[in-house]
Amino acid sequence: IEVDDNIMTMVAVDGYRMALRREPVETCDVESLKFIVPGAALSDLEKICMSPEEPVKIAVGSKHVSFSVGDTVLISRRLEGEFLNFRKTVPGDFPIQLKAQRADLIRCTDRVSLIIDDRTKNPLRCVFGENMLTITCATPLGRAEDCCPLEGDGGGMIVGFNNSYLMDAFKAAPADTLRINIVNGSAPCIITPEDGGDSFLY
Repeated sequence: IEVDDNIMTMVAVDGYRMALRREPVETCDVESLKFIVPGAALSDLEKICMSPEEPVKIAVGSKHVSFSVGDTVLISRRLEGEFLNFRKTVPGDFPIQLKAQRADLIRCTDRVSLIIDDRTKNPLRCVFGENMLTITCATPLGRAEDCCPLEGDGGGMIVGFNNSYLMDAFKAAPADTLRINIVNGSAPCIITPEDGGDSFLY
């Protein structure tokens, strides 16, 4: 978590993917701040943040951080060490930039994922064509295929994705229209809001 100029940036990584979210903070008594919190603590914090209007007060110490929500206080230890330099991991130039409706992407991914279970973790094969995304998957249970309309031309680029990772990105994205940025078939794919804002990146 970074706070700079009254903007909070939260970044999470798990070795396969990265998620970033930026939000303004109401008040902050320091100009800048960085700290690392275990993901489990933030999952607990999410559960106690029942009302979106309820403010969360964050107090950061040398070894611990506390989150106060109403009458509830959650205290977590800070993790030591340096966090990944996430700014260097995001490619800067994307030869392929496509737009799609978030709801269409969710429906298409969900339908093709029906034949994937815990034992058959086969990837989704995504073919980015001209104004069309074709998603296929083959497992011992069978074969599934679906299409999703796009804006743009992917030139037939083929990329394999973990279905649950894709679904997490689409469900968390705070925009109805998403931009899918692709370098090539093996480089990271970047998903952002279509409006070009930097509030969300996956």
